Amino acid sequence: MFCSNCGSEMTKDSRFCGECGTPVGGSNQEEAISSGGSVSSIQSVAQNDYVVKGKELSKSYFQVLKRQLKAPFFEAQSMKEDKMTNGLISIMLFSLFLALSSFLTLQQASSGFVDVPFFSTVVGMFAGWVILFFLVTLVLFVTFKIMRTEAGYGNLMNRMGSLMAMPLLFSASAFLTGLVQLGFLSTLFMSLATASAALSVFSVIFSVQRNNDKAMDPFYGTIIATVGTTIVIFIVFVAVLGSLFNQLQHIMF
Repeated sequence: MFCSNCGSEMTKDSRFCGECGTPVGGSNQEEAISSGGSVSSIQSVAQNDYVVKGKELSKSYFQVLKRQLKAPFFEAQSMKEDKMTNGLISIMLFSLFLALSSFLTLQQASSGFVDVPFFSTVVGMFAGWVILFFLVTLVLFVTFKIMRTEAGYGNLMNRMGSLMAMPLLFSASAFLTGLVQLGFLSTLFMSLATASAALSVFSVIFSVQRNNDKAMDPFYGTIIATVGTTIVIFIVFVAVLGSLFNQLQHIMF
């Protein structure tokens, strides 16, 4: 079964499209309104629809994630749509797990001598990673414009999300090992997560096919993306780590 709006494949028991959220066979809310239902019953139907939509989106995402773990590059290479839902979910989960892992590592390293603030540390790290990925995707978008190769921003976000499947697994492993206070393993998984995430960024360049003979060679595109990404990483992490360092310094002194 396929969505009537975006054409994405769905399971037979789906009530909503996992990609665009379009209801299958009409909206329950519209039926409730047309039948003269009460305000409370309409609100209940609306809330239920949001829950069902969330379940369908989760189910669709994990099905896609399984395919991405098996063949991340080939999945990225086959990306055609510009909707960046799945890519955005992968990037946000990766950022959240890495932020939580960083907090656990700092907390364990302080050995109770310094009270590491949970909210500001996790939110700051999470926001830093998400902003970084948005800016890096923008760098890739500009790079492809320079390379004379067509690639939409949402499409690039989805491609990156596909290639982030393994880094996401590493970041989740870092969080789980951090919870059970296996500091060495947590640090190792965090290192693997960040290293493979960096590899994923540059793999996006090779996942997009050249449109014509005038398109720039991917090697030079990689150089342009490397320079732009390095500048972005420096700016974002100096801001995030500088703010975190100031907070810890204020707590200690």
